[in-house]
Amino acid sequence: MMARNDVLNRDYVWSLVSEARLKIAALIGASPEEIAFVKNTGMSILAGGFA
Repeated sequence: MMARNDVLNRDYVWSLVSEARLKIAALIGASPEEIAFVKNTGMSILAGGFA
């Protein structure tokens, strides 16, 4: 939920991240611990040994 001054509540954001990890892991046959989100640096980065 939104907190004061329209700043996202950290617990809410991390619950969304956790849920997304579970769904993405299930989609690709991985464990949630293998799913990572990184800051967009403007460069294309390939994970899993393809880089």
